Amino acid sequence: MHNRDFDRKLNIVISGIAECPKGTHRYDRFNMDEQSVVKVLTSLVPTLSPQSIKDCYRLGKYRESNHHPRPLLVQLNRTRDVSHILAKRGSLSSPGIRIKPDLSADERKSLSLLLAERKALIDSNMPRSAIKIRENRLYVNNLLHASVSDGALLKHPTLGDLSPRLHHFASQSSSPLPNAVTSGSSNPPSTSS
Repeated sequence: MHNRDFDRKLNIVISGIAECPKGTHRYDRFNMDEQSVVKVLTSLVPTLSPQSIKDCYRLGKYRESNHHPRPLLVQLNRTRDVSHILAKRGSLSSPGIRIKPDLSADERKSLSLLLAERKALIDSNMPRSAIKIRENRLYVNNLLHASVSDGALLKHPTLGDLSPRLHHFASQSSSPLPNAVTSGSSNPPSTSS
């Protein structure tokens, strides 16, 4: 495993934590961000301590015109803590705060393609609960619907997509063709009524 990939496995991204006002001393900003991160994470995993966090910093440049606080990249010391936090993030009680894994540019692009396909399925009245995204794949009712390969979305036919064609094929093959000549007959079909 590449060292940078391993480092990414120690990272999470937290969105929605308020930023200090402009003009706050840099040291105070770092302390406030770290205290806020510890508060959020210990609400999920009470055994976590401030020493569990290796580093945290804001992503992107500060702009007063931003309507939302910049996300925080948080690096932990153990992958076990990252897994535990990501597993429990659904029970987060702080409104507006979201926790996601740190993704590479390729992983973000793949996820974006899968989320766009998910939205299209939901817009076509597919129940949200039937759609699952796992790694680079999108499943509908536990059947592979689409995957991402080389930065492109590939749709996979599912049984649901094939069933009208299979039904048509089955109905055609189970009944004799009209006016068909049977193999034992040398006479053309009769046309008398």
